[in-house]
Amino acid sequence: MLGECCFPYLVPGTNGRNAGGVELYSIILIVEVSLGPVISLVIFNSRKPKSELVRDYTLIAVVQLSALVYGLYAVALSRPVFTVFVKDRIEIVTPLELDEQDLLNASTKYQSLSWTGPISVCTEPPTNPQEKSALLFSGIAGKDMQFFPKYYRECREGEILSKSFDRERLDTVLKQKSDEEQIYTLPEGDFTWLPARNRFSTWIELYPVDRSESFYLPINPFF
Repeated sequence: MLGECCFPYLVPGTNGRNAGGVELYSIILIVEVSLGPVISLVIFNSRKPKSELVRDYTLIAVVQLSALVYGLYAVALSRPVFTVFVKDRIEIVTPLELDEQDLLNASTKYQSLSWTGPISVCTEPPTNPQEKSALLFSGIAGKDMQFFPKYYRECREGEILSKSFDRERLDTVLKQKSDEEQIYTLPEGDFTWLPARNRFSTWIELYPVDRSESFYLPINPFF
């Protein structure tokens, strides 16, 4: 049985957790909680006239509000909007990584960016030789297929699972890792898996054969 009770490093709900938004939101909370009290202690002086204290605390409120607005804006730009299956891996894409013109070139359903969770899509590579060549050079420059919504399409039933890797291959990957990373003993039961990544990290997504929910293993299968 897969689950957090027996394997604490196996965590359900991979896509949102690994996008970096939780960490960023935590930083914002820490800054907001500490910014006001710390500055207040620094500027407080009982000898100051009331008008100066009101002015100073008004400035503090403005600084805190500005920091909050900027922080929430940064979190919004870092939210996952698409989970894109590309050939043999899952790519998590955020608004920061998508150009407005590329969104306009996509089909209507993929032009808007979700606020309620990432949309799972698959990709259809171009068949035009010139477009294939352009995409190849773009990928070399760091902008691969997952950043072009015009190549997005709905996944066929069972498409992702049919292209996932078997357990034996993951056993081989883990044997090549360092001793420290080999603490991630694989759970019992059959499953398949795929690499998943975003701009912050890479991990392994597990698909148990007897459960509909996927889990992730926080280990990079590429290195």
